[in-house]
Amino acid sequence: MSIVSMFTEFLTGMKPKERIWMPIDEKGTFNSKDPVLIQGTLSYMKDSLQKVKNFKLTNKGLFRQSSQGNYTKFTELSWRLIEFFSESNGESDKFGFSVFYSSIKVDFYVTSEHELLLWKEKLESICICVDFADNYVVIKKLGAGKSGEVFLVEDLLTRKEYAMKCIKKKTIMSERRLESLYNEINIMRNLNHPYIIKLHKVYENEKCIKMILDYCPFGTLYSRLLTRKKFDEKTAKNFSRKLLETVDFLHRNGVMHRDIKLENILMTSDSDDTSFKLGDFGLSCKVQNTHYLRCGSPGYVAPEILRDKKYNHKADIFSCGIVVFALVVGYLPFTGENHNEILLNNGKCKINFENKSWKKVSYPVIDLVSELLDPNPEFRLDAAEALIKPWLVYKNKIKEKSPVTDVFCMESTVFGM
Repeated sequence: MSIVSMFTEFLTGMKPKERIWMPIDEKGTFNSKDPVLIQGTLSYMKDSLQKVKNFKLTNKGLFRQSSQGNYTKFTELSWRLIEFFSESNGESDKFGFSVFYSSIKVDFYVTSEHELLLWKEKLESICICVDFADNYVVIKKLGAGKSGEVFLVEDLLTRKEYAMKCIKKKTIMSERRLESLYNEINIMRNLNHPYIIKLHKVYENEKCIKMILDYCPFGTLYSRLLTRKKFDEKTAKNFSRKLLETVDFLHRNGVMHRDIKLENILMTSDSDDTSFKLGDFGLSCKVQNTHYLRCGSPGYVAPEILRDKKYNHKADIFSCGIVVFALVVGYLPFTGENHNEILLNNGKCKINFENKSWKKVSYPVIDLVSELLDPNPEFRLDAAEALIKPWLVYKNKIKEKSPVTDVFCMESTVFGM
């Protein structure tokens, strides 16, 4: 196995330097306000002698305390490969972890198995693990795509089930594809929200990258709507509020999803139609003033993207509008025989609220959906504005509506990759 993560090489632009410990001033990375993930005593070998020092871990790496009590040395751990171990020589047990620096491996030791578990939990949040088989067993394949496969796995310690997204390295040879995967992992690692799929750990070996994610066994919102046909207004309102709260959280934290659609919303309950998690951050990015990359899914893409115009976080709002539209009437507004036809109608953005399906939908719903789907992003609501619209704030009288027979024309796929 290569002991250099492909992410480390991507971030440095070259193989990492052999130098391990750097003065804090030289790196300019130390900030006393950085949250400490864990701190404690670690031992390591230097010049054949065992050294025992106090350390603290932040998202930036491991800081070493001098004998004077100041933190003077720093080693980068973010995106480095790490392996956890226990050793027994017949007299005593040793527990610790190995960090890989190019051709160098440095072992750090703790005093007990319990202490190792505490360090392990925090280190896994910033490093790339290598010991997948020691921690998980694969139960079955859940699905497959162009870049890899998704498996159901079980944690050997807790017996909890997770979804494992396995991305084949041969499919991420281009710098753009690697940057996209890096963004996906980096963004998901920093998101903690009840309605967002959580990324728990990342593993790497010579053939693939493995992402350990929340497992949602109840299908997608797309499959749920195929069964339900549509949601009643009360259910649609509660779902829409949660979705917009989630997107508001993303935008306030500087993240654009860029591929919100029925297939990327995973249901977490068989009976509660408003219980879900937003997933697939493969096209996500940090919010900038403007973006140009043409990406998204046919039928959900904001018109400004299809017209190759500048766009911002409000592109996500348009996609949310499509989802809310589908919840209420049971079909998507932009249909066609193929992706090109769907995109053509998507770009025209002509939405008819006068047809039979909308006749018995209350005005507050139509008002919200029309403002979410405004083709002009300057007039389109943002998430915070949408959340104070009357339908999502006040209790409205729900009218009975006749069933709609229209269903989705086809499952959409990602383009622009």
